[in-house]
Amino acid sequence: MKILFPIAIFYPTTIGGPSSSVYWLSKYLKKNGINCYIVTTNFKVPNNYNTNTWINLDCGFVYYTKSKNPKFPIYAVYITYKTIPKCDIVHYSSAYSLLTLFTIIYSILLKKTVILSPRGEFFEEAIDKFVKKIIIKFYILIKNKIVFHATSNEEVNAITKLFKNPNIFTQPNFINELPREKKQVFSKDFVYLGIIYDIKKIENTIIALYKSKYFVNSISNFIIAGKPLRKIDYLYLNYLHDLTKKYNLENKIKFIGEIYNQNKYNLLYNAYFLILSSDRENFGNVIIEALSQSTPVIVSKGAPWEILNIYKAGWWVNNDPDKLSEIIDKALLLDENSYLEMCSNALYLYNKFYNINTSENNIWLKIYNSFKK
Repeated sequence: MKILFPIAIFYPTTIGGPSSSVYWLSKYLKKNGINCYIVTTNFKVPNNYNTNTWINLDCGFVYYTKSKNPKFPIYAVYITYKTIPKCDIVHYSSAYSLLTLFTIIYSILLKKTVILSPRGEFFEEAIDKFVKKIIIKFYILIKNKIVFHATSNEEVNAITKLFKNPNIFTQPNFINELPREKKQVFSKDFVYLGIIYDIKKIENTIIALYKSKYFVNSISNFIIAGKPLRKIDYLYLNYLHDLTKKYNLENKIKFIGEIYNQNKYNLLYNAYFLILSSDRENFGNVIIEALSQSTPVIVSKGAPWEILNIYKAGWWVNNDPDKLSEIIDKALLLDENSYLEMCSNALYLYNKFYNINTSENNIWLKIYNSFKK
């Protein structure tokens, strides 16, 4: 079986969850005898990766096209067109990407199995532009030729709200990061890790830390790792800096910029808690990355992570500063044994549900094999 993944941004870039999700998935599929072909751009990819040629990586054959702007991956569209006839399944990772829009009809005409993972793009909050509403009308016309992939029940509801009786299946995102057990408290630092833009509502965490009874006079810091992706989002970053100054938290909040590869996992491993106060998260790959490092998570109800409460691997809370402040104080008051038990629960949760090699939920091979013709 041959599967094609057209995706505008891909590993080893760390921008966006889909780039990592498709990498871990294709790596797992290759290990299980499935031929994967990934057509992408070289956006934020190190210079030592060859471009405009197929290269054989641990995730399959990858074609990095030279492109300064992944929003207009013209040459990647051309390579995708050339590759579609050779593959059995074409698995897209964005509904609005030109790489999808310019090639999906060709995939359908060649009677390929077409899978679309919208990655949260069909949530009502994400349909924020007129052009997206037009694109959705396009998908309504071809929905019977598409198999939709949702990562959560919430996303299933969003998709079925737009498309009547869609062919849909659910699989969470998985990673293959080696788990690390935490046997001691390395720091009391809270960490945010990800792209910096307004939907992440990082200001709610900053205000919550200011309102906390214990944070200001503790040894804890709040580390913000990441940077804006769009120019307009630098205004939001400036706002966060201004807010930090307003509350006199310059010595407690550290903006450290982007962090990659093992340094990223070391940051998560040494963190006390990952904290994510987003308005909306389709899934939140960084959450499972934290769990893999035995680090518990505080996440807002804008993300589908009630399971954190069930397995006592963190807290799933209302996204307002007062409630977040209460939870931060709870976290700071944990004794060492209680905290390490929560760390153990985090690692258990990762291995049970989100480690691609051990998860009882991983049925990707079964799903792909069901499309064999």
